[in-house]
Amino acid sequence: MPVGGLVSAVKPTMERYGGIWLGWTGSSTQRRGTHEPTITDLGAVQLATLDLAEDEASMYYTGYSNRTLWPLLHSFPGRVVIRHDTYRFYRRINKRFAEALLSILKPGDQVWIHDFHLFHAGLELRQLGWTGSIGFFLHVPFPAHDIFSILSWAKETLEALLHYDLVGVHTERYLRNLNDTLDWELGGSLDSRGVYSYRSLSSKLGVYSIGIEPSIFQRESTHAGRWLTEEISLSEDPNHRLITGVDRLDYS
Repeated sequence: MPVGGLVSAVKPTMERYGGIWLGWTGSSTQRRGTHEPTITDLGAVQLATLDLAEDEASMYYTGYSNRTLWPLLHSFPGRVVIRHDTYRFYRRINKRFAEALLSILKPGDQVWIHDFHLFHAGLELRQLGWTGSIGFFLHVPFPAHDIFSILSWAKETLEALLHYDLVGVHTERYLRNLNDTLDWELGGSLDSRGVYSYRSLSSKLGVYSIGIEPSIFQRESTHAGRWLTEEISLSEDPNHRLITGVDRLDYS
């Protein structure tokens, strides 16, 4: 099980309500696989996974997702790498996920797409004929327009977002940045309900701050806190506080 904010936030909800979680296995293969996902039962949740070929993982994940979108969305313009070939792979893999998803969807299902790795998955799903509801949540910041406009495909990416019925971000500031960027790049309109419309497209935009389940971490930290205090000889002074984090460290 990977450790990260997305999994920590979404996993308890999935376990509570059930459903199918579709994602990449994290493994790279020599050959390009089929579009059919492998499905495993994990209690209330079914895990549907796809393999990526080595060149796909390199171009789509390491290339466009991590070297283009990640620094762009975290407002590090000097680290943004713009390459047309990685973008083509990104679009291709987004379509692959949409095809895999369509193969397991049933009428009435709700689709919930997560994070910048799949900006275009909703658009691809619509083009494949899916008419059901699709939501999208961005687990990272959305930058100011002057940063996002660095992206050669800024307009196409924003149009793809408007194929979702609902788009969520973490904070009011990120929402203002998104609205401002939509205005500059597309020139649509935002109504009093938070619905942004452009040509034939419309999507409700909103703030849905998420986080961990505190009670779970409180239970787990009781023993760990005692162990850490003994191990590193921390003061028992009640004014001291220990904050422990397990996360990837990078320039952001």
